[in-house]
Order: sequence, then structure tokens, then C-alpha cells
Amino acid sequence: MPSLAQRGFLGFVAGALAVLVFHQGLAMLFHLTGLLAQAPFRLMLVPPLWVPAVVSLCFWGGLYGAAAALLQARAKLAPWTAALILAVVATLLRWLVFAPLEGHAIAFGFAAWPMGRSLLLQLAWALGFVALLPALTPRPLLRRAVG
Repeated sequence: MPSLAQRGFLGFVAGALAVLVFHQGLAMLFHLTGLLAQAPFRLMLVPPLWVPAVVSLCFWGGLYGAAAALLQARAKLAPWTAALILAVVATLLRWLVFAPLEGHAIAFGFAAWPMGRSLLLQLAWALGFVALLPALTPRPLLRRAVG
């Protein structure tokens, strides 16, 4: 069975990759269809560390991925359950903390589309995390965990 450190590391990598492929991929579809004004994969520097926005998103996606992998292992949850819990936590943080810090109203003023869009983006991350984590786990670790 993989150690907690291995699970956390693999969860971080899966979470960061899920941001790049699934979260930002859905953001690209929203942008191309006119449902999202800002383009994905933004390189604009963002506080507090003044790194490109996409790097910041990958870092946070990685932290949520590590947390989901550790939650899954410690609470013996299904991967989907752990990923959905973290996606909901991330969405609530977006609505209640990060949106106001960026100058938006709490929960985007309870406007349906901005709230729904942020939830859909987080669910896309969860889907990516659940799809990528097993692909990143070395096969001997999977065999030991199953057997």
C-alpha cells in the first residue's frame, strides 16, 4: 500500500495536471463559446506571490489533490467521494473568500451563471483528478493496495 507521503505527492501531481487539462480545458470551452470573458491559461501575475495565474491555479489544484488523496486514504472513501468533497470545499472558498478578495460580491452576488460556472469548473477538476490519479500511481503500488 502506498505511504501517505506517496499518496499526497501523487495527489498533488494529479490535482495540478487536472487543473491544466480538465479545469482549464473547460474554461477554454466556456471562453470560446462566449460564456467566460477571460481566456484560460492566463499568465497575468497574481498576488500574493506574483506568479502567473495558471501557476497559482495549478498549485492550489495540487494542494486540493493532495488533500483529496490523503482524505481518501485516511477515511477510506471512494476516489469520487474524496474528489467531490474537495471540489465543493474549493467552490465554497471561491464563492465566500476568493471572489470578495478579487473585488467581486460574495458568491458573485448570488448570480446563477457565475456561481454555476465556478461549480462546473471545480467538478471538471474533480473528474480530472479521479481520472489521472490511478494513471499516475505506479503499478506495483496498485497491486500491493489491491492484493
